[in-house]
Amino acid sequence: MDITIPNGSLMDNAIIKEEKNNVCILTLNRPDKRNALNREILMRLGDAINESASTGVCKVMIIKGADERAFCAGGDLTELKRGAFSQFVKAIEYFQESLVNYPFPAIAMIRGAVIGLGLDMATMCDIRLAGDDAYFSANMVRLGKVYHHTSTERLINIVGWGAATEMLLTGCTIDAKRAEKIGLVNQVYPAGLLDKKVHELTMDIERDTVAEAVRDTKYMLRRLMQNGIIGKANET
Repeated sequence: MDITIPNGSLMDNAIIKEEKNNVCILTLNRPDKRNALNREILMRLGDAINESASTGVCKVMIIKGADERAFCAGGDLTELKRGAFSQFVKAIEYFQESLVNYPFPAIAMIRGAVIGLGLDMATMCDIRLAGDDAYFSANMVRLGKVYHHTSTERLINIVGWGAATEMLLTGCTIDAKRAEKIGLVNQVYPAGLLDKKVHELTMDIERDTVAEAVRDTKYMLRRLMQNGIIGKANET
Protein backbone atom coordinates (compact mmCIF):
# COMPACT_ATOMS: atom_id res chain seq x y z
CA MET A 1 0.00 0.00 0.00
CA ASP A 2 1.44 3.34 -1.10
CA ILE A 3 1.12 5.50 2.00
CA THR A 4 3.95 7.79 2.97
CA ILE A 5 5.07 7.81 6.61
CA PRO A 6 6.87 11.01 7.66
CA ASN A 7 10.64 10.81 8.03
CA GLY A 8 12.12 11.40 11.46
CA SER A 9 8.97 10.19 13.18
CA LEU A 10 8.40 11.25 16.77
CA MET A 11 6.06 8.30 17.33
CA ASP A 12 8.50 5.44 17.73
CA ASN A 13 7.03 4.67 21.18
CA ALA A 14 3.39 5.25 20.23
CA ILE A 15 2.95 1.49 19.87
CA ILE A 16 4.65 -0.96 22.20
CA LYS A 17 4.89 -4.53 20.93
CA GLU A 18 5.78 -7.38 23.26
CA GLU A 19 5.92 -11.09 22.50
CA LYS A 20 6.14 -13.61 25.33
CA ASN A 21 4.74 -17.05 26.09
CA ASN A 22 3.23 -17.25 22.59
CA VAL A 23 1.24 -14.05 23.23
CA CYS A 24 1.65 -10.80 21.29
CA ILE A 25 0.70 -7.66 23.23
CA LEU A 26 0.14 -4.41 21.31
CA THR A 27 -0.15 -1.37 23.56
CA LEU A 28 -1.36 2.00 22.27
CA ASN A 29 0.89 4.49 24.02
CA ARG A 30 -0.47 7.99 23.40
CA PRO A 31 -2.01 8.80 26.78
CA ASP A 32 -1.89 12.54 26.05
CA LYS A 33 -4.20 11.89 23.05
CA ARG A 34 -6.24 9.18 24.79
CA ASN A 35 -4.65 6.76 22.33
CA ALA A 36 -6.30 8.36 19.30
CA LEU A 37 -5.24 6.82 16.01
CA ASN A 38 -3.56 8.83 13.27
CA ARG A 39 -2.33 7.65 9.88
CA GLU A 40 1.13 6.65 11.03
CA ILE A 41 -0.09 4.67 14.03
CA LEU A 42 -2.67 2.85 11.92
CA MET A 43 0.04 1.82 9.47
CA ARG A 44 2.35 0.71 12.26
CA LEU A 45 -0.41 -1.28 13.91
CA GLY A 46 -1.14 -3.01 10.62
CA ASP A 47 2.54 -3.78 10.13
CA ALA A 48 2.88 -5.16 13.67
CA ILE A 49 -0.16 -7.40 13.26
CA ASN A 50 1.00 -8.69 9.88
CA GLU A 51 4.48 -9.35 11.21
CA SER A 52 3.08 -11.37 14.10
CA ALA A 53 0.82 -13.30 11.73
CA SER A 54 3.68 -14.10 9.36
CA THR A 55 5.95 -15.53 12.04
CA GLY A 56 3.25 -17.74 13.54
CA VAL A 57 5.00 -17.67 16.91
CA CYS A 58 2.17 -16.01 18.84
CA LYS A 59 -1.12 -17.87 19.20
CA VAL A 60 -3.00 -15.01 20.90
CA MET A 61 -2.92 -11.23 20.46
CA ILE A 62 -3.91 -8.65 23.07
CA ILE A 63 -4.63 -5.03 22.16
CA LYS A 64 -4.86 -2.50 24.97
CA GLY A 65 -4.26 1.13 25.93
CA ALA A 66 -1.27 2.25 27.96
CA ASP A 67 -3.31 3.69 30.83
CA GLU A 68 -6.75 3.37 32.35
CA ARG A 69 -8.30 6.47 30.79
CA ALA A 70 -8.71 5.14 27.28
CA PHE A 71 -8.55 2.01 25.20
CA CYS A 72 -8.81 4.27 22.16
CA ALA A 73 -10.76 7.52 21.86
CA GLY A 74 -11.11 7.28 18.07
CA GLY A 75 -9.36 8.87 15.13
CA ASP A 76 -7.00 11.78 15.69
CA LEU A 77 -9.04 14.79 14.57
CA THR A 78 -5.92 16.88 14.02
CA GLU A 79 -5.04 14.44 11.23
CA LEU A 80 -8.28 15.22 9.40
CA LYS A 81 -7.66 18.95 9.63
CA ARG A 82 -4.44 18.58 7.67
CA GLY A 83 -6.34 17.71 4.49
CA ALA A 84 -4.98 14.15 4.20
CA PHE A 85 -8.34 12.40 4.54
CA SER A 86 -7.88 9.97 1.64
CA GLN A 87 -4.53 8.82 3.03
CA PHE A 88 -6.11 8.46 6.45
CA VAL A 89 -8.89 6.26 5.02
CA LYS A 90 -6.33 4.06 3.24
CA ALA A 91 -4.45 3.61 6.49
CA ILE A 92 -7.69 2.65 8.26
CA GLU A 93 -8.46 0.06 5.59
CA TYR A 94 -4.96 -1.38 5.80
CA PHE A 95 -5.20 -1.71 9.58
CA GLN A 96 -8.71 -3.19 9.43
CA GLU A 97 -7.68 -5.80 6.89
CA SER A 98 -4.65 -6.75 9.00
CA LEU A 99 -6.63 -7.19 12.22
CA VAL A 100 -9.67 -8.92 10.71
CA ASN A 101 -7.40 -11.43 8.94
CA TYR A 102 -5.15 -12.13 11.93
CA PRO A 103 -5.28 -15.95 12.07
CA PHE A 104 -5.41 -16.41 15.85
CA PRO A 105 -7.61 -14.95 18.61
CA ALA A 106 -7.36 -11.20 19.12
CA ILE A 107 -8.45 -9.98 22.55
CA ALA A 108 -9.37 -6.37 23.31
CA MET A 109 -8.41 -5.46 26.88
CA ILE A 110 -10.59 -2.44 27.51
CA ARG A 111 -10.47 0.33 30.05
CA GLY A 112 -11.78 3.88 29.74
CA ALA A 113 -12.90 5.42 26.47
CA VAL A 114 -13.79 3.27 23.45
CA ILE A 115 -15.05 5.74 20.86
CA GLY A 116 -15.51 5.85 17.08
CA LEU A 117 -12.54 4.19 15.42
CA GLY A 118 -11.60 2.79 18.82
CA LEU A 119 -14.99 1.06 19.00
CA ASP A 120 -14.40 -0.33 15.53
CA MET A 121 -11.02 -1.69 16.62
CA ALA A 122 -12.61 -3.38 19.62
CA THR A 123 -15.35 -4.99 17.51
CA MET A 124 -12.72 -6.34 15.10
CA CYS A 125 -11.23 -8.30 17.99
CA ASP A 126 -12.63 -11.77 18.61
CA ILE A 127 -13.05 -11.39 22.39
CA ARG A 128 -13.60 -8.20 24.36
CA LEU A 129 -12.93 -8.06 28.11
CA ALA A 130 -13.60 -4.76 29.86
CA GLY A 131 -12.99 -3.09 33.17
CA ASP A 132 -16.02 -1.59 34.89
CA ASP A 133 -14.64 1.87 34.07
CA ALA A 134 -15.01 1.36 30.30
CA TYR A 135 -17.48 3.34 28.19
CA PHE A 136 -18.40 3.12 24.52
CA SER A 137 -19.71 5.38 21.77
CA ALA A 138 -20.26 5.25 18.01
CA ASN A 139 -20.20 9.03 17.92
CA MET A 140 -19.86 9.81 14.21
CA VAL A 141 -23.22 11.59 13.86
CA ARG A 142 -22.08 14.04 16.54
CA LEU A 143 -19.08 14.85 14.35
CA GLY A 144 -21.19 15.25 11.21
CA LYS A 145 -19.91 11.97 9.75
CA VAL A 146 -21.38 8.57 8.89
CA TYR A 147 -20.05 5.37 10.44
CA HIS A 148 -18.43 3.18 7.74
CA HIS A 149 -20.78 0.54 6.35
CA THR A 150 -18.49 -2.41 7.14
CA SER A 151 -18.07 -1.14 10.71
CA THR A 152 -21.86 -0.75 10.94
CA GLU A 153 -22.41 -4.32 9.72
CA ARG A 154 -19.90 -5.61 12.26
CA LEU A 155 -21.60 -3.72 15.10
CA ILE A 156 -25.03 -5.04 14.09
CA ASN A 157 -23.70 -8.60 13.97
CA ILE A 158 -22.41 -8.24 17.52
CA VAL A 159 -25.14 -6.32 19.37
CA GLY A 160 -28.18 -6.74 17.11
CA TRP A 161 -30.20 -4.26 15.07
CA GLY A 162 -31.92 -2.41 17.88
CA ALA A 163 -28.90 -1.64 20.03
CA ALA A 164 -26.75 -0.79 17.01
CA THR A 165 -29.41 1.57 15.65
CA GLU A 166 -29.62 3.39 18.97
CA MET A 167 -25.84 3.79 19.18
CA LEU A 168 -25.43 4.91 15.57
CA LEU A 169 -28.35 7.34 15.31
CA THR A 170 -27.81 9.06 18.67
CA GLY A 171 -24.05 8.81 19.17
CA CYS A 172 -24.87 8.00 22.79
CA THR A 173 -22.38 6.75 25.34
CA ILE A 174 -23.03 3.44 27.09
CA ASP A 175 -21.29 2.13 30.18
CA ALA A 176 -19.63 -1.24 30.68
CA LYS A 177 -22.69 -2.81 32.30
CA ARG A 178 -24.93 -1.96 29.32
CA ALA A 179 -22.18 -3.04 26.91
CA GLU A 180 -22.10 -6.46 28.54
CA LYS A 181 -25.90 -6.73 28.47
CA ILE A 182 -26.10 -6.13 24.70
CA GLY A 183 -23.12 -8.39 23.94
CA LEU A 184 -20.69 -5.67 22.98
CA VAL A 185 -18.22 -7.09 25.51
CA ASN A 186 -17.93 -10.69 26.66
CA GLN A 187 -17.20 -9.99 30.31
CA VAL A 188 -16.86 -7.01 32.64
CA TYR A 189 -14.55 -7.14 35.65
CA PRO A 190 -13.53 -4.71 38.39
CA ALA A 191 -10.92 -2.55 36.71
CA GLY A 192 -8.16 -3.68 39.05
CA LEU A 193 -8.72 -7.34 38.13
CA LEU A 194 -8.79 -6.92 34.36
CA ASP A 195 -5.07 -7.58 33.83
CA LYS A 196 -5.31 -10.84 35.76
CA LYS A 197 -8.45 -12.01 33.95
CA VAL A 198 -7.00 -11.30 30.50
CA HIS A 199 -3.81 -13.14 31.45
CA GLU A 200 -5.84 -16.13 32.66
CA LEU A 201 -7.80 -16.24 29.40
CA THR A 202 -4.70 -16.08 27.21
CA MET A 203 -3.05 -18.83 29.22
CA ASP A 204 -6.18 -20.99 28.94
CA ILE A 205 -6.18 -20.58 25.15
CA GLU A 206 -2.46 -21.20 24.81
CA ARG A 207 -2.42 -24.19 27.17
CA ASP A 208 -5.73 -25.94 26.54
CA THR A 209 -6.35 -25.62 22.79
CA VAL A 210 -4.71 -26.88 19.61
CA ALA A 211 -3.44 -23.85 17.70
CA GLU A 212 -4.30 -25.22 14.26
CA ALA A 213 -7.89 -25.97 15.34
CA VAL A 214 -8.26 -22.47 16.81
CA ARG A 215 -6.93 -20.94 13.58
CA ASP A 216 -9.31 -23.00 11.43
CA THR A 217 -12.27 -22.22 13.71
CA LYS A 218 -11.55 -18.49 13.48
CA TYR A 219 -11.38 -18.79 9.68
CA MET A 220 -14.78 -20.56 9.69
CA LEU A 221 -16.32 -17.87 11.91
CA ARG A 222 -14.94 -15.11 9.68
CA ARG A 223 -16.46 -16.75 6.60
CA LEU A 224 -19.84 -17.07 8.34
CA MET A 225 -19.70 -13.37 9.22
CA GLN A 226 -18.72 -12.37 5.68
CA ASN A 227 -21.56 -14.44 4.23
CA GLY A 228 -24.08 -12.70 6.48
CA ILE A 229 -25.17 -15.88 8.25
CA ILE A 230 -24.41 -14.57 11.74
CA GLY A 231 -26.14 -11.27 11.07
CA LYS A 232 -29.26 -13.02 9.76
CA ALA A 233 -29.40 -15.14 12.90
CA ASN A 234 -29.36 -11.97 15.02
CA GLU A 235 -32.35 -10.56 13.16
CA THR A 236 -34.64 -13.52 13.94
